[in-house]
Amino acid sequence: MKNKLIAILIVVLLILGVFCLRQCYFKNFDENNENSDNSDSSVQLKVHFIDVGQGDSCFIELPNYKTMLIDSGDAKHSKTVTNYISSLGYNTIDYVVATHADADHIGAMADVFEDFEIKNCYTSSVKSNTKTYKDFKKAVDNEGIKLQYPQSNDYIVKENNLDVEVIGPLKNKKYTNTNDSSVVLEVSYFETDYLFTGDAGYQTLLEYNLEPIEVLKVSHHGSKTGTNKRLLGILSPKYAIISAAQRNRYHHPHKSVMNMLSGVTVYKTSESGTVTAQSDATHLTFITEK
Repeated sequence: MKNKLIAILIVVLLILGVFCLRQCYFKNFDENNENSDNSDSSVQLKVHFIDVGQGDSCFIELPNYKTMLIDSGDAKHSKTVTNYISSLGYNTIDYVVATHADADHIGAMADVFEDFEIKNCYTSSVKSNTKTYKDFKKAVDNEGIKLQYPQSNDYIVKENNLDVEVIGPLKNKKYTNTNDSSVVLEVSYFETDYLFTGDAGYQTLLEYNLEPIEVLKVSHHGSKTGTNKRLLGILSPKYAIISAAQRNRYHHPHKSVMNMLSGVTVYKTSESGTVTAQSDATHLTFITEK
């Protein structure tokens, strides 16, 4: 009887030991993910320029294991965006940025808020009376989060080797045009910099503190109002992404913009479908859907 009790006690102690080790392992794993210092140079930043026709939507898998959505495209492409993000295995988006109030940038936001848990949301301070914008505001309110209005020199993320910096709009400047009020972001990871321009015009962009970058999300779908030679001379991008529909009524991207981008590797969602950029400390690669 005594031997049986000792055997039972040993089994119980072994089970408790295994349980404690398991808890310690997963606690450390979670802490490492949550507090990553991005010092592992092999961890990739992934930027998905989702093909949403005549609109913009970029989903970013950050190397600190968090996620960001910049714009959602229009309402008719809502399933394209939500299904794409779900296919990557996510049900939470840490940062949502609605660059400005135009429907081709925020039209699907209500469905994004319906399908995912959203932790933070940022947008331009220039509001709109459209139903699309009201639906967006209602979705934010229903989520129970505070809508934030970032300005130049603010940071959404600032960590070792990883920055998401707000380049525009400028502080203390009043904007009336929704396009020029676009939230402009620079995402930097190690030596690779991405500039997300919304629909800001080149005259507005030239007011900002710009520097050479590697990847440019071309402003306003390649409209001639969003790009000029001086701007490209400052940015000196190696790669450019243009999000626009095939045979769109605006004739985007404009021929003059494509001429200015000669010498730059250009990916158009109208031809390549969704374009994914992947970068780590030393490499930058692109994958196209088509």
